[in-house]
Amino acid sequence: MKILSLRFKNLNSLKGEWKINFAAAPFVDSGLFAITGPTGAGKTTILDAICLALYHRTPRIDTISKTSNQLMTRGTAESLAEVVFEIKQQRYRAFWSQRRSRDRADGNLQEAKVELAKLAGEQAEEGEILASQVKRKNELIESISGLDFARFTKSMLLSQGQFAAFLNASANERAELLEELTGTEIYSLISEKVHQTHSETKNQLAQLNAQLDAVELLSAEQRTELEASLNALHEREK
Repeated sequence: MKILSLRFKNLNSLKGEWKINFAAAPFVDSGLFAITGPTGAGKTTILDAICLALYHRTPRIDTISKTSNQLMTRGTAESLAEVVFEIKQQRYRAFWSQRRSRDRADGNLQEAKVELAKLAGEQAEEGEILASQVKRKNELIESISGLDFARFTKSMLLSQGQFAAFLNASANERAELLEELTGTEIYSLISEKVHQTHSETKNQLAQLNAQLDAVELLSAEQRTELEASLNALHEREK
């Protein structure tokens, strides 16, 4: 998964609408960059926004609902998060938003709106809507990326205080995560196919050897007798 852009509004201390284009300079010109700033500046909020757009939750806040939204900036009536990402040269847009009734800061929280769209081209902002319900969107995000929320926050995005999560994972889990992240799961499939073919061929060879062992070979005396009988038949035909 490659994050191409992020747009969010009224999350924690970052009031108003913000947009980051990771596919433009200076990000696209650098293989590595850092998010820096003093405590409370909103560094973690940027990462929260990515999680929110994709999974409707964050490492710090597990549930956001009609009764509780600790992420929405105080004194505002709307918050949103939107991520455009790319997997296997296909672009998608994941969206989440929640409003308060009557667009008032003291209004009741409304049901969140979510969306997952498959974008048509490199510059397209609109595309085919794949999901507009939370459950279906979660299923598709996991299916498309190969990462559920737990895996995403152990590999793609390690939250504060959880940098050891990937290292503490089992060897098998780390291997699976690395395959999903690097797109090399095809080699595991090839390995499994080779192993399966080898096992099948080995079994076939064992069966042939068993059949061969069951064949009773003629003794020299029996062979001589058969040859004599065959010669006698040839003589009669003459």
